[in-house]
Amino acid sequence: MANESILKQKEVAVNETAKRIADSKVVIAFDYQGLTVEKFETLRKSVRSCGAEVVVLKNNITRRAAQASGFDAFAEQLTGPKAIIFSENEIVAPAKAVYDFAKANDVVKIAGGIVEGACVN
Repeated sequence: MANESILKQKEVAVNETAKRIADSKVVIAFDYQGLTVEKFETLRKSVRSCGAEVVVLKNNITRRAAQASGFDAFAEQLTGPKAIIFSENEIVAPAKAVYDFAKANDVVKIAGGIVEGACVN
């Protein structure tokens, strides 16, 4: 049986992620496996310059947070290693940054996301 402190930490992580989903205008999930650390950092900098943030979370945490926020369709897209972009202010710029990066890097594939409260894929 899992330790109570570990369960509490996971619950906190789910709640924090659910809050980030609720506070974000755009949430984008994408495949990143196969990217070098250098290229991933380049993408992070590009997204950060748009006022957004790239994070890598456990899918189970993100999936539970999405379901708790009422985004079951988004939760279903979270299979395999995914990175998540959260943007509280910008809508188009972070999506364009990851789209342009994906065109130049075949391993990056946009899985789907949430745009102003609506699931997209």
